[in-house]
Amino acid sequence: MVAQNIGFAIIAAMMIVGALRVVTTSNVVHAALWLVVVLAGAAAPTALFALGITLVGQPIRSARAELGTITVLKLVIHPLLMAAVMLTMPGLDMLWIQTAILFACLPVAANVFALSEFYQAYSGRTATSIMLTTLIASVSVPATLYALTMLGKAG
Repeated sequence: MVAQNIGFAIIAAMMIVGALRVVTTSNVVHAALWLVVVLAGAAAPTALFALGITLVGQPIRSARAELGTITVLKLVIHPLLMAAVMLTMPGLDMLWIQTAILFACLPVAANVFALSEFYQAYSGRTATSIMLTTLIASVSVPATLYALTMLGKAG
């Protein structure tokens, strides 16, 4: 929690300095660059807020089969396929194989929600699948990491 507070404080300080520099600088190009700093600091919290708002009132029961399929595909099948592909490639270092498998077992990324919002399609199910896969990945990712550690010791 301390690291999160430090990270938040750094981003907040950068946004405040950026906002002040946008107003006080006389160079238009520098003002535009400082504005980018301010907008970059606000992008992630805004996206997470939009994701949370979309989750309110989403019916999970009516989409149980669909969300279950997405979850199994993303958290089980995808890492297994990645393992099958990476383990059959000759000459790869075990570190690269472990990294690819670990990245494959991560939950649905938040940028998928941004794309679904942009294209005005499937945003409710996307937000729910992000939440569901993130909750399950809090258990499956450490388990996969442990299994990969054992694989590295054996290989």
